[in-house]
Amino acid sequence: EAKMRRKSLGYDQVYDRLALRVRVDSVDDCYAIREMVESRHLPIAGERDDYIANPKANGYQSLHTAVHTALGDMAEFQFRTHGMHALAENGAAAHWLYKQSA
Repeated sequence: EAKMRRKSLGYDQVYDRLALRVRVDSVDDCYAIREMVESRHLPIAGERDDYIANPKANGYQSLHTAVHTALGDMAEFQFRTHGMHALAENGAAAHWLYKQSA
């Protein structure tokens, strides 16, 4: 709800109501699994981000995509290596740390 207000979004524009993080062993695996997901589900236009090739300023790395599921819902996927996940959860890119400074 806060995200909807902050970004002036309608409920149907929030693609991460169902979100899954997939941790893998290598960067190549991140790209391969994203391609697999997008080949089985209809990707949502404009909702594909490559923070591995273009990391955020705080070092955050991950691949993101949002898709329409077979049940008609929308889901966001994040693909990252175990090291990327550790940084996102506990390092300079930690979401809780970012929210504290915002």
